[in-house]
Amino acid sequence: MPDQNKNQELELVFLGTGNAFSMAKRYWGSILVNNTILFDPSPIVVPHMKLLDRSLSALENIFITHFHADHYFGLPFILLDYAYIEPPDHPLTIIGPAGVMGRMAQLLNLGFPGLFDKLKDKVLLKYLEVTDSGRYQAYGLEFDAFNMEHGGISMDAYGYKISLGGKTIGYTGDTDLCDGLYRLAEGLDILIIEFSNPDLDVPGHISQAKLEKLRERLDERTKIILNHIGTITEDISQDQNVIIPKDLAIYKF
Repeated sequence: MPDQNKNQELELVFLGTGNAFSMAKRYWGSILVNNTILFDPSPIVVPHMKLLDRSLSALENIFITHFHADHYFGLPFILLDYAYIEPPDHPLTIIGPAGVMGRMAQLLNLGFPGLFDKLKDKVLLKYLEVTDSGRYQAYGLEFDAFNMEHGGISMDAYGYKISLGGKTIGYTGDTDLCDGLYRLAEGLDILIIEFSNPDLDVPGHISQAKLEKLRERLDERTKIILNHIGTITEDISQDQNVIIPKDLAIYKF
């Protein structure tokens, strides 16, 4: 995959790091990458970006891994800001599983009736449906998508791989150990992986035992950053390649 921003420093901002239940006093997980890419716009995105003085209008690509509320219910508030305060001067691409545009329209009409139509004069919204594993092209960005296994639920779930700042990043969303996760993890500099149930074997999620099994297949240089974190009741094996971020943590690579 070509790196469109090879000379750019890589910055990861963990706007939230928790799972759907906000366990361990963590907000719902969302990750801002170089101010322009957002992984899973959870409900806390707007206040936390403003708390950190990050511009909402700088966003270019928003990735949704699957259609659970903690992963995309922050979108109406981003678009509300665009409609009334500061719209971006460039296209915004919303990337997600099949039906992403319909989901977005439904969510906006429920939350802020009329907003979907109002946005047509404010921002050039584009939608990119991910329908299978493969290579895709978004606004100024190429990425790879991989099918994730999220407990056999009746919805598609994807992980994404991008290259920025000379680094290759993988983001899993919610998943169990599966072929797609193994393929996503190949050749990464940084793997951001869900850790919903650290000491419980819950289908569709990663535990400490599953993480250790995955690490056996990872490149030694791959740095692991945990996300979507549940309550941790046992000691977690940590070394220089495993990071457990706090909410609002910022890392530069």
